[in-house]
Amino acid sequence: MQPAMRRRFLLLALLAVPFGLYGWALVVATGAGYNGRIGPAFNGLACDWTIFYTAIRAWRQGALSHIYDQVWFGRVMAGAYKPWLVSPEPFPAFHYPPTWLLFLAPLSGLSMIASFAVGQVASLLAMAAALMRVCKAKAQYIFAATSLLLAPATSNNVLSGQNGLLICALFAAGLPLLESQPILAGAILGVASFKPQMMLMLPFALWGARNGRALGGAAVSAAGLAILSVLVFGLGPWRDWIGLMLHPRHDVAFTGVDWGRLWDDSVFTCAQLLGLSKTGANLCQMAATLGAAACVYVAYRRRLPLDRRMAVFLAASVVGAPHVSPYDLVALALAATILAWNSLTSARYRLGALVVPLAAWLAPLYGPPRATPTGLLIPVAAFAVVAVALTGQEGLAPRPWRAQAGRLTQGTD
Repeated sequence: MQPAMRRRFLLLALLAVPFGLYGWALVVATGAGYNGRIGPAFNGLACDWTIFYTAIRAWRQGALSHIYDQVWFGRVMAGAYKPWLVSPEPFPAFHYPPTWLLFLAPLSGLSMIASFAVGQVASLLAMAAALMRVCKAKAQYIFAATSLLLAPATSNNVLSGQNGLLICALFAAGLPLLESQPILAGAILGVASFKPQMMLMLPFALWGARNGRALGGAAVSAAGLAILSVLVFGLGPWRDWIGLMLHPRHDVAFTGVDWGRLWDDSVFTCAQLLGLSKTGANLCQMAATLGAAACVYVAYRRRLPLDRRMAVFLAASVVGAPHVSPYDLVALALAATILAWNSLTSARYRLGALVVPLAAWLAPLYGPPRATPTGLLIPVAAFAVVAVALTGQEGLAPRPWRAQAGRLTQGTD
């Protein structure tokens, strides 16, 4: 690697690494019982995983029919995880479709702590494996893996015990295969259907690419998971979940969805905080979702280089989701990593080109918007990533990500 190139990477490391280490310090401090000592106070390590664990243990104990009953859920969880959690989870609820239970079922025989550890390690390994499909050069892989490991969204995912890493891993594994192996690509992407709000951009990408085989693969994959969940858990959970989604209960102070949206990073939440009514905020979210979808369609219709198409898809998935939490921003962190790599390896490198990817990569640290006004910039940062990746206007080299990595590492591996 040339000295000038090395200096670029060193400068980015000096800007980003301290924040990445701070994110992991929050994980360690929270898990060690020093909650809020070096940053925001969390309810405890793996607070969301306790909800997942309660749901899957209910299946093991023959109480699966109650998991979509928020009142029952709150009663069962009250005091169940002392002293692991500082206080009982406020308004706990399980809102994932029954397909997510399939991923949790193999862990139901473990303790809560062991299942949390296995789940998070498995997600990290899945992300590492998925990056191997995207990165074909050693330097490129090291950069991407290090960026994702240090990303504040990744440490937040572990802190919460959530599945944003797994969703991002499925996107990273499936999207590069859309042209070479479309059916397999669709099948991989269809697995992410356990989190439907993050899947809204997929039809527009496949429509733009005119890739019917991938669409078929995704449909078969998602349907196969649903059928398997019926065989394992029965039809009851699906009836309960659909009923909950169509008719949320109104006899609780907050539904789990309402409570989650209060503290998320979505356009909807930002619009409400800026003074819009719920109807106005929903209209803003709808406009953002449609705008993001249009960008994804254009990106795949114009057949942009693979890396830029991926960045548009990943960032648009964050903008377009009606509910998106800090741990879901792993997808945005990967999009930011793509832009940063392209900028650093471009012959037209400019320091200012790192502003957008850095702002997107750091997003979980300056949100959520209900906690700090700077969080209102998170959708702006995500839209900026979409715009930069779509237009290629910050000095991105016109070659695909893999080709640039090959140039960078010629004679060094």
